[in-house]
Amino acid sequence: MYMYITCPVPFPFAKAAHFVSLLGFERSLPVGGTDVWHSPHALLCRKSGEAEEHALLLCSLLLGFGLDAFVCIGTDAHGPHVWVLTRGGDAGGGKDGATY
Repeated sequence: MYMYITCPVPFPFAKAAHFVSLLGFERSLPVGGTDVWHSPHALLCRKSGEAEEHALLLCSLLLGFGLDAFVCIGTDAHGPHVWVLTRGGDAGGGKDGATY
């Protein structure tokens, strides 16, 4: 697993994305056939988690900066995928839709 930034972002937002990328990735087994997403607090306590949990933490940090941020769920060529999308503001250098 890895995290990448697809467009330049101002200092505080880049620092938030970098901070989240420093946490480890681990895949947990579904509980009773259901995938469970842990809270950002649980991710920080464990210092590792799934991509979905990283996205929740990053989205929470960006919301704290006052951005209009969303966790998006979809698929790509490799299967299920999750990412964070911001709308408006300065996160994307004046462009809508900065993706992290």
